[in-house]
Amino acid sequence: MAVEIILPRVDMDMQAGRIARWLVQEGEAVTPGAPLFEIETSKAAMEIEATAGGILHIVAGPEGGEIAVGSVVAYLLAPDEAVPEAAPAASAAPISAPAPVDPASPVSTPISAPVAADDAALLRATPLARRLARSEGMNLAAIAGSGPRGRITRLDVARHARDAALPAATARTGGLPVRRAGGREGTPVVFLHGFASEALAWNGLIAALAQRAGGACPPLLAFDLPGHGAAPHSGEASFAALAEAAIGALRTEGIGTAHLVGHSLGGALAARIALDGRIDAASLVLLAPAGLGAEIDAATLDGILRARAPDSLLPWMERLFAAPARADAALLRATLEGGAAPGRGDFRQRLALACFPDGTQSARLRWQGGAIAAPARIVWGRQDRIIPWRHALAAPGRFALHLLDDCGHMPQIEATGAVADILAETLRGAQVLLPSQTDRAEVAC
Repeated sequence: MAVEIILPRVDMDMQAGRIARWLVQEGEAVTPGAPLFEIETSKAAMEIEATAGGILHIVAGPEGGEIAVGSVVAYLLAPDEAVPEAAPAASAAPISAPAPVDPASPVSTPISAPVAADDAALLRATPLARRLARSEGMNLAAIAGSGPRGRITRLDVARHARDAALPAATARTGGLPVRRAGGREGTPVVFLHGFASEALAWNGLIAALAQRAGGACPPLLAFDLPGHGAAPHSGEASFAALAEAAIGALRTEGIGTAHLVGHSLGGALAARIALDGRIDAASLVLLAPAGLGAEIDAATLDGILRARAPDSLLPWMERLFAAPARADAALLRATLEGGAAPGRGDFRQRLALACFPDGTQSARLRWQGGAIAAPARIVWGRQDRIIPWRHALAAPGRFALHLLDDCGHMPQIEATGAVADILAETLRGAQVLLPSQTDRAEVAC
C-alpha cells in the first residue's frame, strides 16, 4: 500500500515551507530512516526522513516552490504499485506579516529585514553564520562580530537573536534562549542538551518527531543551557546552578508539566528536574545520561575544551560516535565557535571541574530523591566510549532500556529515526495522541 509523504510542520507558526532539494531521485528505492529531502521554512532548514521503505514517486512541484503544511509531496510505493490518484501538493496562500512579538514571552527567532546582497558580501562572516542569519531572516549588518578582525560567527548570530528576542525582564527572571517547534496544544516536550553542546543539536530529532506526530504534535522546546549556545555564561558554574536555571526557564514559560528529554549531562538534569517536584514530569526519555555511575571519558572532555582548531578537535569528536566519519567539518566548526566567545571557555572549564572532578562523574550528579514514577526510558548506544551503557542498570525505579547497535554517545544524531520512534511511543503511552508508526526501527531492550 502506498505511503504518503507529507510536508510536516516543524515550527510552531509554520503554515508553509519549501523543499530546497530532494536527496533521493524519482524512482529510487528508499529505506526507513533515510533522508528524503531538505525543507526550508522562515526559521529553519532541516532534513526529513522516510518513515517507511519503498520506491519514491514525487508529486510536489519544482524545488523551491512554497507548499502548504500537510500537503502530500511524494509517495513510497511497492514495486509495480500504481500511483494513487491525488491532488498535487497545495501551493501556500500568501502569508501576511507576522504579528508583533509579545515581550512577556521569550522567543528564539526575531524578525528583521534582510541585508542587501551587495552589502552582505562586504561583511566578514563565517559560512555557518551567514546560513543561520538567512534562515532566521536577520540582518548581518546589525550584528557585532567577535571573531578575528570583527568576523561574525554563528555564536554572534545566536547571541544577537537572544538579545533581540528576550527582553531584559526575562533574563532577570531566569529565562533561557529557546527554540520552538511543533504545535500549540498539549503537554510540551522539553529537550536538554549535553555538555559543550546546544539547542541546535536537537534539530534533526525534533524534525523527525514532528514528522511522525503530524497535526497532533505537541509543543517542542529546546533550551540553551547556561554557558552554551546563545545563553549567558556568567554566574555560578555548577550542576545545581544549571538545574535551577532550567527549572526557572520552564516556570518562566508557564510550564508546570512537561515531557523531559535529556542527553548526557542534560539527561542528569532531566532526572534532577523530575525528582525535584517543582515541574511535573509527564514522561522521561534519557539518552546516554550522566549521573548513574562514576566512569566517564575525561580525556575526551578535556580535549574538546582545549581544542582551538579543527585538527586538534577532530580526534576527540570522533570518539563521540560509533562511526568516526560523523564528526564532519560542519560539526567541528560549530563546536569551536560554540566555545570561542570571551569568557565562555573559562565558564565551561569551571563547569567541567564541578561536574567531573578528577576525571569522574561527581556525586552531585547522582539521581537523588528516590525512584522516578513517570513513564521513563533510557536510550544508549552499545559503542558509547564516553559513558558506559551499563550505568543504565543502576537507574532507580522502572525504566525501559533501549540499546542501539552501531551507535555511540550521540544517539539523537547516529540513530535519529529509532530515537524519534522511541520518543513518539513514549508520548503515546503518556496519553499524548500521536499516530502510530507501523514501520518503527527495531531496538534491542
